[in-house]
Amino acid sequence: MASPRMMWSELASFAGFLRGAPVSLTKALTCDLEVPAEADFVIDHGACGVAHPVPLPMPAELQSRLTGPAQAFRCDVPGSVDAVIFQDSFGTALTPILTESFRSTASFRTTAGPNDSVGYGMPEKLRANLVLEILVERSLGPPPGL
Repeated sequence: MASPRMMWSELASFAGFLRGAPVSLTKALTCDLEVPAEADFVIDHGACGVAHPVPLPMPAELQSRLTGPAQAFRCDVPGSVDAVIFQDSFGTALTPILTESFRSTASFRTTAGPNDSVGYGMPEKLRANLVLEILVERSLGPPPGL
């Protein structure tokens, strides 16, 4: 069985082939792996050990639109990534991994609708420097005109 280091090295070589230039690798800050040197952030599950829940200021208009509880976590990880995540039920499974990868994480479970901008002010309010939107299309139909 191949080691994770070998698999990542092969993946980096393939990525370099696709972009027409090598991908520079460097040692990660929290584990003994090589990661892309130019990456803005690396999702490193388990980097902080345990993510601690913290209070989350919640505007009433946002709370009424959520389909699940809003959660906020703080972690002692190297770096300064503060993330806000807008997710559907699929993103729920990723929450534990993401909360242990960033300094702080605020997660909002919602269903996007046309012109739905409720909650889009939260990244600025929470001083986030990364916003993730994890929404999965569940009802793909045929292309228009078929």
